[in-house]
Amino acid sequence: MRIMERRWLFILFGFVALGIAIPCGYGVFEVGRILVLMRNPAPVEPASGNTELFSDDSMAEWGEKNLQDKDPKIRQLAAFGVMGRKSGPRAEVADAAIPILIEALKEPDHQTRWIAAMSLAQAGPRAKTAVPALKECLKDEDEQVRSCAAFALLEIDPEIPDAEALFSVVEKSRKPEEGDFVQSLMELLKDKDPQGRRIAALLLGAAGRRAKAAVPGLLQALKDKDEAVREAAARALKKIGPEAAAPAGGP
Repeated sequence: MRIMERRWLFILFGFVALGIAIPCGYGVFEVGRILVLMRNPAPVEPASGNTELFSDDSMAEWGEKNLQDKDPKIRQLAAFGVMGRKSGPRAEVADAAIPILIEALKEPDHQTRWIAAMSLAQAGPRAKTAVPALKECLKDEDEQVRSCAAFALLEIDPEIPDAEALFSVVEKSRKPEEGDFVQSLMELLKDKDPQGRRIAALLLGAAGRRAKAAVPGLLQALKDKDEAVREAAARALKKIGPEAAAPAGGP
């Protein structure tokens, strides 16, 4: 392995681990940020300090250059890297990374499997070919893998028929002391980061009628300056029920 590749391996794995522990993903590694939001969805501030060297764009650029590497492990890490761009992966790059990530869902190491699932979540609807493999991951022996797979399925298709069951899978990965999940997501609707607000709306929609208490916050989110947040809030209101759907343009 070349010295520069080895350096980036350590950087990538180091920040994935860091992303699990603290909400540091604002420009470091978005996959880690989303995982933190799933486990502890509360408004958070960006991590302080100079993260320019380890920015998500830097890792994405490294990933794009190494998606075709001869070493399958390098290709796998490259696929993780390209999904770390905060603005989202470029379409053609995502398409090249998705088959690699689907294969990574079968790896024996559970951390590799959940990182692959979260990376596929970053691809959104482009990752429809990953749906069968992600559904298999719902049977995974590791709770975090199951949770990340459920979240990825919701990101790929917010209208998926079994959304409430997927919400329950994500909810079960939380610790009792983290409090009521719906209430936490309601707080997340106020997050400074639009990604946090969008994820909150996505998951509240998946909760269905259980999220009735979130209707006022979701109605406010219909006025959000971010289009993706507004769209997620409108979908959520329609899923919660007819009475909530009317202001969102529902039947």
